[in-house]
This record gives sequence, structure tokens and C-alpha cells, in this order.
Amino acid sequence: MIDRQSIADIVATYRKHGWTLRRVLLSERSAKTLGSLDVFGDAQVEDSPVDAMWFSRRARRGFETWELRAISLSPFALLENIPDEMPANDADAVFRDAEQRLAETVIKPSPSDLS
Repeated sequence: MIDRQSIADIVATYRKHGWTLRRVLLSERSAKTLGSLDVFGDAQVEDSPVDAMWFSRRARRGFETWELRAISLSPFALLENIPDEMPANDADAVFRDAEQRLAETVIKPSPSDLS
């Protein structure tokens, strides 16, 4: 987990380029470490095994681009383009799939998990 100022810097950089922070995924440990979650503004915060932020912005006509950015110093992110006409349940499935892929990439197994 990175510090509050680094998180604020990431959010500011995305905002500068037209992105809106929409959702935040935080582990219980990270939420406790951060204390106040005001660094995320009005974004919805959810419990998660992975620490990440969902940003969105309008893309080409008829689509909204969503980026799932790991909360880390390494700028690792996944992009999803969601058609405007996609039902909310289908979009949620796309988001959950991206969250799972991010978790598989950034969460390293402990040595006890490997035996």
C-alpha cells in the first residue's frame, strides 16, 4: 500500500486527463492504514482483497472507458470499454472479471500457499 499523498497524486493526474474516480477497492488492512478515506472524495469504497481504483471517462461515441488502476507505485492498470447500451448487470460482470484478473496479477501467493 502506498501513502495518502501518492494516492492523491494519482487521482489528480487522472483528473487532469479527464478521468473521474468512480469506485475504490480496498483491503481491510489498507483501509485501517489509511484511516480517513477522504483522499478518495465521493467515490464509492468497497471491501476487496485487492487495492485499486476504478476511473472512467467518455470514449468514442457510444462507449465509456473504465480503467482499473492498482493502488501501488507501479502504474499497473486494466482497461474496459463499456458500450452505452450494455445492461448494468453485464457491465458489473465485466468489472468483476477485471477485478479478478487484477487480483491474480498483483496479489502474490505467500510461501505457505505454494506447498
